[in-house]
Amino acid sequence: MHAGYFDSLKTVSSKVRNYSKIKATIQLQQQMANGHDKTAKTLAAGNALTAADLNGYNAISTAILQQSANELQELQLVTTDGKLQMSDDQRIARIDRCYAVMQHLYAQMQQLNFQTVSLAVQRSRERKDRSEERRVGK
Repeated sequence: MHAGYFDSLKTVSSKVRNYSKIKATIQLQQQMANGHDKTAKTLAAGNALTAADLNGYNAISTAILQQSANELQELQLVTTDGKLQMSDDQRIARIDRCYAVMQHLYAQMQQLNFQTVSLAVQRSRERKDRSEERRVGK
């Protein structure tokens, strides 16, 4: 009698499968990865940052992307039949947590991208100003 109940906890219900935050979490991760790729290309083409600046950006962004990949693995585990014995409420709570973490990671990546591009723009302007000063000073 109890075995049937515990077996049912291994099956992901349609209520959980269709939960909107699953798709939203995946979309946030995709947007984060796309934003990172775009920023990395912009930074590499701009030639305004030092190798140390780029290495710092890459280290931080890689860590954020790895954390987001871990959240997707958690999401997959929670939404795949036979992996975990959980009630619908427990699964939804874990999905909500994954979504909240992904929102936080997305905000971190957005801030990192903005700050790094801003630094590149500032350095480029400084380089241009110094070049202009040298040209005028001659």
